[in-house]
Amino acid sequence: MAAAGAEFRRCANNPLFVGADSYGPEDETGAAANAHFDFRTISSAEVVKLGKDVGERYYMLYEGVRGPGPGDAGDTQFGLGLARTRTDQIDGPWEKYPGNPLLVDLPGNIGLGHVDLVVAAGHTYLYTSLDGETRSRLRLQWVDP
Repeated sequence: MAAAGAEFRRCANNPLFVGADSYGPEDETGAAANAHFDFRTISSAEVVKLGKDVGERYYMLYEGVRGPGPGDAGDTQFGLGLARTRTDQIDGPWEKYPGNPLLVDLPGNIGLGHVDLVVAAGHTYLYTSLDGETRSRLRLQWVDP
């Protein structure tokens, strides 16, 4: 088992991408706070490589955490982010989708960023929670501008 770690190497572009550089105004929520959705943490990533119809790139869905809202005891602001490689190389340069976070505005909900991506029969399905209570299945349609 110890030998498995020898296969890891530093990515050519490190870090692949970064979150927001500030928390933003503390009293903002909703769409006005979305630019700061991944200030505190980027985690829980799901990565897939998609085929010719979208330019043979890697796509990542990840959880962004802004942090706690004013007066909250712990993190309460979560969002779902999308990023993709600029080339067909996973350790090359990445770009974040400018419309992040996806699906709902901040504060979002616990579970929104914990996603599962499943590619089956040529379709990509996203499993997540939109309301913090029910697991949703969404069929994604990838469009390359």
